[in-house]
Amino acid sequence: RMAAVGSVEEVSATHRVLKGYGFDIHLIGTAHISKESCEEVQKLISSLQPRPLGVMVEICHQRWSMLYRQALEVRTLSECAQRILNGERAFDVVYGYVSSSVADKLGIVPGAEFFQARVEAEKIGAEVCLIDRPVSVTLGRAWGGLGAWTKIRFCFQAISEGLLDMEATELKDLIEEIRKTSKSDLFTDMLKQLSGRFPHLFHAIITERDLYLAIYARKYAELLHARFLEAAAASGDKGAEDAKTIGGGG
Repeated sequence: RMAAVGSVEEVSATHRVLKGYGFDIHLIGTAHISKESCEEVQKLISSLQPRPLGVMVEICHQRWSMLYRQALEVRTLSECAQRILNGERAFDVVYGYVSSSVADKLGIVPGAEFFQARVEAEKIGAEVCLIDRPVSVTLGRAWGGLGAWTKIRFCFQAISEGLLDMEATELKDLIEEIRKTSKSDLFTDMLKQLSGRFPHLFHAIITERDLYLAIYARKYAELLHARFLEAAAASGDKGAEDAKTIGGGG
């Protein structure tokens, strides 16, 4: 039986299939510092039949280098302080410090699943679609909505949240527990815990971006499907109606 348009099929705790008009969108919830997430992305993209027309990733054009980067420099707190004094936005510096420090302990690059998605997309000739809101807009809205004292409190609490004192095995267990229970990732979960003290931050980084991602995921899926139908009609393949049933979205 064909699933209804607009329905959501739960394949696993981290895998959903969203039904569109003639296409499916396979949604994978990943932890940005997890080898298991990389393996899950690789397995899904390589196994889907018919092959996906596109692979959409939670990256904006300002961060496209994450599709190719395989190493991340871990900075010291003194280096971070100097960068802030030199005019860099404190949120960017603190987030980078925490994520790189945690990832270094786990032996993985933050966002390595994006790199893996690009590699797998190239193997099958799928288009890579960057669907996230520009990071400058997101961080500008998040950071700009906080007062000076609130910014200082956030930086202190983000660094002292306890993640940096954990051993690698403890971090791995925590990440896996978060994936199983809240179906989230480490940093989203940390922001959720801080949301009571910094509600504006959570709204700008999570709530607004979720809406943006949903809109652009649908937009790109419809665009890819339309291109597929045009190509099928031009080549005389069984007609547009048959082609609609095999349009894929990744």
